[in-house]
Amino acid sequence: MKYYKFKVTKMNAGTPSEYIARFESTEKGVEVFEAENTFKDFSVVSISDDNKASEIINSQDSNLALVEIELDEFTALKESSYTYKRTQENLQALKDVKLQELAGAFKQATTKTGVTVSGVGIVDAGRSNLQDITGIIETFEESGKETMSFRIADNSFVSVNAEQLKAIKKAIILKGQELYQKKWEIEAKLGNAKTFDEIRAIKVEL
Repeated sequence: MKYYKFKVTKMNAGTPSEYIARFESTEKGVEVFEAENTFKDFSVVSISDDNKASEIINSQDSNLALVEIELDEFTALKESSYTYKRTQENLQALKDVKLQELAGAFKQATTKTGVTVSGVGIVDAGRSNLQDITGIIETFEESGKETMSFRIADNSFVSVNAEQLKAIKKAIILKGQELYQKKWEIEAKLGNAKTFDEIRAIKVEL
């Protein structure tokens, strides 16, 4: 990897042949970061292929006065550049869209989701269902009955005992923890993503 700095330059100002000398390249692996104060401050470029670096540099307008620099100087100039700051803003905007999508998916999942409980079937496992099952267990224990009818996700009723009610409560709690874990993992991936492609590749699936 090679790093260079240069200054965008206005040539032949005020004449019919006026033009702006900028770093131009269509080669893959070439990244250009222009300074906020384009004509005053240094802009920078990185070239990933060392073997092509000289060829690419020699093809540029000589008025750019390209100078090879070390990574530390490149990084400082890059992170203060207009290009980098604008890219980071756009990356954050895309992340925010994904985070909003995640928030909506999480709200839906924690409002209406199901979980399979052995010997019972698929039960509703949203947040409100945890409150419901907690209340049902308390009143059932006070009733002294051995079994009761419990409505499962498909709206049919099954007969359950105290242990099965506790198993339902545990399953709902574990489902909630699973959803939170998935949400946190997706948030971490978004936080660590550095490119638009990386962000777009993150699937919001709970």
